[in-house]
Amino acid sequence: MTKVYVALCTLSLIGFSACTKKDPLIGEPHRTGHLSPRWASTVKQPRNVVLEYFQGVRTPYSASADQIVEELEGRYGDRVLPIAIHAGTFAAPLSGWANFTCRYGAEILSQAEPSGFPFGTVNRSIFLGKGMNGNLSMAMSRQDWESTFSGLHRDTSYVNIGGEAIIDLSQEKMSVTVELYYTDNNYFDNYINIALLQDGLKALLTGQNTGYVHNHVLRDLLTGQWGVEVPADTMRKGNVYRQTFHYPIPRNYNGALIPPGGGPTVYEDLDLVVFVSRKQTNIITGIRLPIRIE
Repeated sequence: MTKVYVALCTLSLIGFSACTKKDPLIGEPHRTGHLSPRWASTVKQPRNVVLEYFQGVRTPYSASADQIVEELEGRYGDRVLPIAIHAGTFAAPLSGWANFTCRYGAEILSQAEPSGFPFGTVNRSIFLGKGMNGNLSMAMSRQDWESTFSGLHRDTSYVNIGGEAIIDLSQEKMSVTVELYYTDNNYFDNYINIALLQDGLKALLTGQNTGYVHNHVLRDLLTGQWGVEVPADTMRKGNVYRQTFHYPIPRNYNGALIPPGGGPTVYEDLDLVVFVSRKQTNIITGIRLPIRIE
C-alpha cells in the first residue's frame, strides 16, 4: 500500500529584496499514514531534461544560445526545462549593465568546470567526449546540448514529481508543495531542488539592443544551494513523500532598476522548475510546476 510522508519547511529570507545566502530551515518529517498521492503520477514516466545554461549580459553568443534553447523548447516541449544562470565574469555587476546574477550561481558554475561561455549542463551529468575540459567536465558547448537529449529523453525515471505552488498576494509569499512518488526502489541519496525563474526581463545584451528579452533567468533556489534531502526510508517502490516550502518573495532582485539592478519581481512572469538530484549532481528528472496567484 502507498505510504505518504509529509514535512514542513520554512525558508527564512531577510526583508523583501534580494538577500544574502542562507540555507533553508528544515523540520523533521512525520508520517501521516497510508494515503494516495495527490499530484504525482503512479505510472512510470520518461525522464525530463534539466538544461542549466550559463551566460551573462556581456557574454558573446548568448543570443545564439537563447535561440538554441527556444528551438529545443519548440521541439521537446516540457520535456526540456531550461534554467538560465547568469554567473561568471560576463555576468558580474558592472556600471551600465543589468545584474541578473543569483546568489547560488557561482558554485553551480564552479562544479561544471567550463572553459568558455556560454555553456550548459544537461541533468548535471558528464557525457563522455562532450565535456569542454575533457571527459570529466559537465560543461558542454551549446552545439552539443541537443545530441545528449536523444538518449536521456527515452529513459524512464524511478521517481515521479508533482505538487502545487500558490502565491498569496496579500502576504507576498509563495507556498510550494512538492510530492514524490517512487515507482522503483532507490538506494542513492536524493535531494529536492526548487528553482524560481523569471521571464520577460528586458536589458542590454552584448551584440543586441537595450530591449533584448531575457527568459528563464534563475532568481533563487528555494531549497538552498544543493537542495533538501529526501529521507532514506521513503525511497521505496510505492512510497509517496511530500514537503512544503514557504518563500517570502522579494520585490526585486539585485535592485529594481535595470540597469544596474536585476529588476522588479513580476508574479505573472515567474516560473518554477522542480527536480530531484543525487546530491549536487546527476539530476534524475524534473518538472515545470504551474503557479497559482491568489
